[in-house]
Amino acid sequence: MFPYFGELEEFHREISRNRKALKRAYDRVLGGRLFHLVEEADQLYLNEGSFRSQKFADSGGQESPGPTSKFLMAAVTEVPKPTVFHPDGSFESEPVFMGPGFVFSQEGMGKYAQSYGQWMPPALGTYLHEYNHFVFWAIQSVPLYFAICVIADIIRPKRIPPTENDIEEMVAALTCEREEKIARAALAGHLSFLHWTYELHTEWLDIRIFRQLGYEPPRSHLIFPPDQARMVHYHVPSLNLLIPVAVRNSLSSMKPEKCLLRLEQWHRSMSVSHPVQRRFMESLASAKIRRQTLDETIAMQQGRETLLV
Repeated sequence: MFPYFGELEEFHREISRNRKALKRAYDRVLGGRLFHLVEEADQLYLNEGSFRSQKFADSGGQESPGPTSKFLMAAVTEVPKPTVFHPDGSFESEPVFMGPGFVFSQEGMGKYAQSYGQWMPPALGTYLHEYNHFVFWAIQSVPLYFAICVIADIIRPKRIPPTENDIEEMVAALTCEREEKIARAALAGHLSFLHWTYELHTEWLDIRIFRQLGYEPPRSHLIFPPDQARMVHYHVPSLNLLIPVAVRNSLSSMKPEKCLLRLEQWHRSMSVSHPVQRRFMESLASAKIRRQTLDETIAMQQGRETLLV
């Protein structure tokens, strides 16, 4: 487990030094059943081709944030047929093949160094945060990252999460009826909600793995301090529409077993009030997903577009 095929010596050193402790930590935090799922997915889907360059990450279609370290996923359908989106929020797609991967760069690690460097090795913290994104990809029957990928495929945002200006520009460029414009704007808001939920889930796991290794994250490091919310209101003047987005850290008050079940089955436990977002989630639950390596996913491209998020 915990492969790394990149060129950064710090990553090789920290992963090699901590591999046994990491296995114990993930076994204790996840429990036997989920740990086995991650161990199996690690062996099946991560290999040398899973570790890609910054240039590969920049080809994803969103505005590049510059040098980074990140988990990424490529998705492609066996039949070159685009996702069919309906104004009520539902969608139809061919079975989707997904391959996971990573980008790690010296510059990207440097972005984390100011935070991690004070209390744990930056290379170890950076690697584990991105690996924890992979953990949820492995244990969730419908990966939350897949939901982000589907919305990105439908609305083609400039960046994730989109800004208020991004949504207004997207709506202005649409030639469809007002009903569908509202639906797409609502999905853009849901994309922001899912993005921050995704980061909340990963931070929950980060904290528990770090503690097992003997590192205590300071409050200043946390995106979601306990019982606090991240709130955004997207105003779309052309549609006279206000889209509220609020992600609250309620996980910190749950028992770990209950929390893990909620994270594993996130698409069943998530409550959404907007009808467009609700129909989207219903369609998501019935989507057909196939996991494979990143190399296999790219090989299926055959001159077609591969969605990379």
